[in-house]
Amino acid sequence: MSKYNKQAVDKKAKIIDEIEDELVTLMNLTCVTDKEKWLFLRVQLEKDEFSN
Repeated sequence: MSKYNKQAVDKKAKIIDEIEDELVTLMNLTCVTDKEKWLFLRVQLEKDEFSN
């Protein structure tokens, strides 16, 4: 894997970790279903894709 690809993968993994942390907080504050959780995750990832 090239250095550039590794950096991109590492950045994406970090972003996913941050989103998962937000999800845990959200789930602790509210009762969300698995479907809602995955919809939230997908929207957050799509937002990140368009911001780059």
